[in-house]
Amino acid sequence: MSFSPIRKLILLLLLLVMAFPVPCLAQSVKLDRGVTYLTMTRENSQGRPVVINAVIADLNDNRVESRVVMAEGKLGKTQTVSGMARDNYALAGINGGFFTTSKRSIPTDTFMLEGRIVSKGMRDPAAFGLLGNGKAFVDVFHPVTVLTIAKNFTQFNVEAVNHETGIGLIMYTPDYGTETGTFKTAMEYTVRPQNGRYYIEELYHGNAPIPGDGYVLSFQGTTGNLANLEIGDEVSVATYYPPGYEDIEAMIGCGPLLVRNGKVVKPDLTFLQPGLNSPQPRSAVGVTSDNKLLLVTVDGRNAGGSVGMRFEELAALMKELGAVDAMALDGGGSTALYAGGKVVNSPSGGSERRVANSILIISQIPVYIDGQRQYFEVPPVNQNGRVLVPMRALFESLGAEVNWDHETRMITAHKGAVTVEMSPDTNLATVNGQEVQLDVKPIIVEGRTLVPLRFVSTALGADVGWDGAKETVTIRTGAAIKP
Repeated sequence: MSFSPIRKLILLLLLLVMAFPVPCLAQSVKLDRGVTYLTMTRENSQGRPVVINAVIADLNDNRVESRVVMAEGKLGKTQTVSGMARDNYALAGINGGFFTTSKRSIPTDTFMLEGRIVSKGMRDPAAFGLLGNGKAFVDVFHPVTVLTIAKNFTQFNVEAVNHETGIGLIMYTPDYGTETGTFKTAMEYTVRPQNGRYYIEELYHGNAPIPGDGYVLSFQGTTGNLANLEIGDEVSVATYYPPGYEDIEAMIGCGPLLVRNGKVVKPDLTFLQPGLNSPQPRSAVGVTSDNKLLLVTVDGRNAGGSVGMRFEELAALMKELGAVDAMALDGGGSTALYAGGKVVNSPSGGSERRVANSILIISQIPVYIDGQRQYFEVPPVNQNGRVLVPMRALFESLGAEVNWDHETRMITAHKGAVTVEMSPDTNLATVNGQEVQLDVKPIIVEGRTLVPLRFVSTALGADVGWDGAKETVTIRTGAAIKP
């Protein structure tokens, strides 16, 4: 008899439960293919209850994807984990890293999206990230960002990106907003592109405007000799990563590190506030040796009685769950785990706290239109070998206008000279009045009408491909396939 990797992990956890010397209750629920939710209640060494919730996601499954997102899709905002999950059609999610609260909610440590640094602090106790191939990692390193002045090759380390007033060279990009908001003591240079290169455009003394197509170099405090930097100078900014991490797509810096190469490490609490290592609500992320992602929370300080954990206990737990590398996320009142449509842990404040970012798990048949991954409120389904997707999202992605007549239950779509009509009540459709027999008729799921993707796309002039090995749909629109 053979078992799937997820099933093997569940069996391992059940064995741990049976071997545990104090009472322990555990339950597991399959959320979707490759994604499992676990909940455990057990006693600590003092005989007090500890409630643990975890989501295990198999990133080797083509349907399962991890994403890092910002609250409301913007730097400096906050939102609940459940709100971010629903906005991004996620099956599960956990709160991200620490963030500032003095002016705006800026991540304390490095935060990356789509291969670019959105914000970067002056430290990184640990980092969770995703590479371009979808592989997840947890490691300790601090990206090094360097400014180079072309005329004399003078270089400055960029101490931080999109952070509030500090000391050193701070870089501000359009992610931060339209102006730096700094004091007059800051010497700031706006930088914009010309023919693929970047040049100093203007000098400001504080609160410089941030170009939409460039950035601002803000020298704050004692930063060395600036006499060589002038209007019109060519400059460049580059960020360097350790070998093997050059292809980072997304990253959340936080910590402390808990598990490294399968061994529990002593948590480095240097940068944490005093008292944070007492038993608290905890959040953590871990990666197994076979590329499974662990999102884990521990309840504490709530009416349910769960007492929380210290970092050392959290590290031991992550190793128990199979992590070869793991780190802590923001905990306390920020601790939140969303799974299967609801928050499954018990927030210590009685309700979800708004946070700056989160790590999400999405489980959908991958659909790409002109190379861009599409996400749907109701996941696509494979019915009798045919993929169906929500009609409105598909039609609009293909540039068509769509209408649903509730009385006749008829779907009508127009794109240029093409009119498509179909109904969930029949497998007959029409294209410009010509009747077509469908292999599978539209269906209604969770109040949304799903239509056969290949028929709709082809009728509207697109080219559709299906990769059976990867279970992936690729669509090229008429504009994309023209010579």
